[in-house]
Amino acid sequence: MKTLTSKSNLVILSLLLLITYVAIVLAIPHYGVNSDSYCWQSWAAGIYDRGLGKAYSLDLDYNPFLLYFFYIMGKLLASKAAIAEHIVFCTKLFALAFDFIAVYIVARFLANRNYGL
Repeated sequence: MKTLTSKSNLVILSLLLLITYVAIVLAIPHYGVNSDSYCWQSWAAGIYDRGLGKAYSLDLDYNPFLLYFFYIMGKLLASKAAIAEHIVFCTKLFALAFDFIAVYIVARFLANRNYGL
């Protein structure tokens, strides 16, 4: 039985994950839960205004990796209005990408263990 370790099966898995990711991205609403949306918008705008070094003065308790994402998105969006409009959707895309990366890693792990994938 062939496993995911063969190059063609890895390509197929990658394409399936990419197609599924794009389909989900197209279906995701651009809004979120009010409290989460408000927090993400205010944190990203605060980091945009004050800089990354003062992020924890914004009364937040998320890990630094997400704060770097907010910082980068603030630089890319370049205005508080654009941040307010797009940060919720961009944060969903960012989190979703890690879900798909995790699926890929688990599939590779199982394939290397010869579970018949």
